[in-house]
Amino acid sequence: MNRFLILLAAFILLSCLSSNTSNSAAEKSLEELIKMQKAIVIEGKIFDDAIDFTSILEKKLIGENIFQVDVESVVTFKNCVFNQPVTAYHATDDKTVITVFHNNLSFIGCKFNSDLNLRAANIYGRLDLSKSKFFGTSSFEEMSCLQNAYFTDDYFDKDVRFQNSFFTQKINFMNTQFNETVSFQNAVFNSEAQFSVCKFYGYADFSLVEYRGHAFFNYVQFHERADLGNAHFTRDLNYSGTLNKMTTFENSRFMGKTNFSKSKVSESFNLENCLFLLGDPVLDFMDTEKVKL
Repeated sequence: MNRFLILLAAFILLSCLSSNTSNSAAEKSLEELIKMQKAIVIEGKIFDDAIDFTSILEKKLIGENIFQVDVESVVTFKNCVFNQPVTAYHATDDKTVITVFHNNLSFIGCKFNSDLNLRAANIYGRLDLSKSKFFGTSSFEEMSCLQNAYFTDDYFDKDVRFQNSFFTQKINFMNTQFNETVSFQNAVFNSEAQFSVCKFYGYADFSLVEYRGHAFFNYVQFHERADLGNAHFTRDLNYSGTLNKMTTFENSRFMGKTNFSKSKVSESFNLENCLFLLGDPVLDFMDTEKVKL
C-alpha cells in the first residue's frame, strides 16, 4: 500500500513538472520567440504594450545610416487587440531601421486601437491583414510584398498611406472601408489588383499608379474626390457599377479593355487627355454634362 502511494505521488509530481514546462514554453514572450526564430501563433490576446520589431533583433548596416533587422519567424496574430502602436520602422535624424519578414506575416481579425507602421518593410511571405479594424493611422509606404497580400473586409478609421509600395503578386482589398484619406500614389501592382465593393469616404489618391495586371474597381463607392490620374493600366480595367462624386482619370493610359458600365456620377468624371489603345469607352449611361473627355 505504501509503495502504491509513493508511486502515485511520484506520478503526480512528474505530471505537474511536465505541465509547468509546457506552460512555460507557451508563455514565452513575443520577443523571446522571435529571437529563437520560432513560429509565432497568438490568438485572442490583448496587448497593452507597444510592439517594436526594430528593437528586438540585431541591426545590420545595409546603407548609409540605414539598418535592417531580419525576422525569420512566421508571425501570426488572430483576433488580437493592440492598444499601443505596432511598428516595424524607426527613423531619426541620423539612423533609419527597417524590417524584413522572411516568412508570412498575418494580423487576421485583429483590432488596432493605435498606429500600425509597416513602412519600408520587405515581406517575403504572404501578408494577411483581412477582417481587421484600424483605429489609428496606418503606414505601408515603400513596403514590398513578394507574395499575395490580403486586406479584405478591413475597416480603416484614420488615414492610410501606401505611397511607393510594390506588390509582386495579387493584392486584394475587396469590401474594405476607408473613412479618411487613403493614398496609393506611385504604387506598383505587378499582378491583379482587386478593389471591388470598397467604400471611400475621404480623399482617395490613386495617382501615378501602375497596374500591370487586371484592375478591378467594380461597385466601388467614392464619396469624395478620387484621383486616378496619370495612371497606367497595362491590362483590363473593370470599373462597372461605381458611385463617383468627383473622379478624375486625367492623363491616364489604358492598354486593355475598359468597362465603365452602370457607373453613376454626382458632380464630375474627368477623362481628359487619356489614351485608350482599344478605342474610347462607352459612357452613354452617364450624364454627358458631368463627363469631360
